[in-house]
Amino acid sequence: MTNFVKEGDSGISLTHNFSGNGYAKVYSAPAGLSIEQHKHKVGHDSHLLTGIADVTVCGVKTRHRAPAVLHIEAGQVHMIETVTDVLWACVWPDVGGITDPHLIDHELVQ
Repeated sequence: MTNFVKEGDSGISLTHNFSGNGYAKVYSAPAGLSIEQHKHKVGHDSHLLTGIADVTVCGVKTRHRAPAVLHIEAGQVHMIETVTDVLWACVWPDVGGITDPHLIDHELVQ
């Protein structure tokens, strides 16, 4: 798996979903892609809604089959590699009222 994708790259569709103070970034990604290593300022839950994905957190890789929920602590470097087509959601319960998709990564990603 050598293709690294981020928001706006081909092969992945992304939606931003806001409710109250909460936020969910939902990815639909085909098999064989990697969501590059990154870390967040605040902890969040990651939901694997469909498919199979390998998730590396702080250098430790584990395989997950949907449905699965993983908690990623603040500051933990993590990467997602899709084994099959997946539907993946990163969920934050409180993003301080930010509702602009162009600003959200600046507030969440270290």
